[in-house]
Amino acid sequence: EPFDVIIGYTLGACVPAVLRMKRFISLELGTLRGLPFEESDLGRVCAWVYQSSPEIFLTNVDCVLAAEKLGIPMQRTTPIPHPFDVDLVPDFAPRMAPSRPADATPYFFCPARHHWRVGNASWLKGNHVLIRGAAQAAASAERFRLVMVDWGQEVELSRALIAELGLADRVTWIRPAHRRALWPIVCGAVA
Repeated sequence: EPFDVIIGYTLGACVPAVLRMKRFISLELGTLRGLPFEESDLGRVCAWVYQSSPEIFLTNVDCVLAAEKLGIPMQRTTPIPHPFDVDLVPDFAPRMAPSRPADATPYFFCPARHHWRVGNASWLKGNHVLIRGAAQAAASAERFRLVMVDWGQEVELSRALIAELGLADRVTWIRPAHRRALWPIVCGAVA
């Protein structure tokens, strides 16, 4: 084989699978959640690609169940963070991280688009799970806040759930922004 390894995003791993290459990885970015279970040609091909892949990088914890449902042994999966250009962190972090007083409220940056109820399961983000988890943490008097990006088809659903759970005073909404504007927010977050 001419390459050490080929990494294919979803159906991008179809080529090495069809060629029966031994060293390729399927990169899941949410597509394992629903696409392989669709009754369509694309769904069946997607399922076959994931089932044929010697290794699958899982970036979404909820896709572990989908992999199990497809009969993929967990030893062929590797959980990884969503791909992020970590090479830039040493250059940007020191000058981008905001200086925070020691008593500042820690925050979690939640950049996912708000889309968690209607539509293709592969596109759903599960914002409601995060919001409900924050409500549980808030009930234990943990000191934190969430920084959420005001974007997606179901922002109003998220806002309503936040209000219903009494979290409005713990959530800061920001508008979508370019990377350079987001770096200080990312670097200052707990997670």
